[in-house]
Amino acid sequence: MPTHRKNRKNFQPARSTREVKFYSSLALIVFVLFLFLFLFLFLFKTSIWDGKGKFILVVNGRDDVLVSVFDPKREAIVGISIPQSVQITAAGELGTWKLGSVWQLGHNEKREGDLLAKTVTKNFGFPVYAWGDSKAAGFTDRRLGKILPAIIGRYKTSLKIGDRIKLGLFALRVEPAKRMSINLADVGEILENETFLDGSKGFVIRGSVPDRIAALFSDEAVAAKSYRARFIIRTERVKSIDAVSRVIEIMGVKVASIVKDNYEDLNCRVSGADTKFVKSVALVLGCSKQKKKGTEGNFDIEVTLGEQFNKNF
Repeated sequence: MPTHRKNRKNFQPARSTREVKFYSSLALIVFVLFLFLFLFLFLFKTSIWDGKGKFILVVNGRDDVLVSVFDPKREAIVGISIPQSVQITAAGELGTWKLGSVWQLGHNEKREGDLLAKTVTKNFGFPVYAWGDSKAAGFTDRRLGKILPAIIGRYKTSLKIGDRIKLGLFALRVEPAKRMSINLADVGEILENETFLDGSKGFVIRGSVPDRIAALFSDEAVAAKSYRARFIIRTERVKSIDAVSRVIEIMGVKVASIVKDNYEDLNCRVSGADTKFVKSVALVLGCSKQKKKGTEGNFDIEVTLGEQFNKNF
């Protein structure tokens, strides 16, 4: 009688429902982690601030205009209050105003807070990198209830979300002893009381910012390199060349040359081998940037000012 052998088939037991759920959950967790990592890196890459050098933010405060200096090297925050009643020369050849009116003026001129940033830079020499409405004042606070709205709140600002996260995290770790407040109305060398023609009281600018305050804005790493800057004027007139020179020097660079060249219908252009510093100058002045291994005459930074510059600064 023939022997019949049963055909053996490869058999793999089905995974249990519990295993399927486990691996599905694990795949979802890995996906979410990669998504958060991607978003984290993307947000930080597209930010203005690298989180290492000094960062200056101007805020349209409810009572004063606030200029904040975030200093990672010293783990410090300095807030400088400027009275809204200070009479200033608005950027962009827009005339004489009180500082508290410039935010609305910027809105009217479709320049938003950039006009306030450029106006503060022009009148006081503070190299402002970014601007924000009153909620941004939370970055100088230590309370989470103030910092959180500054990070996730809706308000007008040039800050990217990556900048907000960095500033918020930085503000949380700065100790009270490393926080300083300065009111320019109390600094005698700069502002002077004035009664204006309409009978209102305020301040006028009588002097330059003293060195002890200007030093708060200086980039020590740049200053240590003894950079030399050259300005090239490609227009018939640049009314604010002294103000621009002052800003560059406060940032830590010596202005070694100012020359006039052929007319060019541009705003301004910054070039130099130090891409990080070129970016900083471009942000402050509102210029385009260009990387160069060297500039004519062995200058480290070259700033070209064209016909459109007066309309912007």
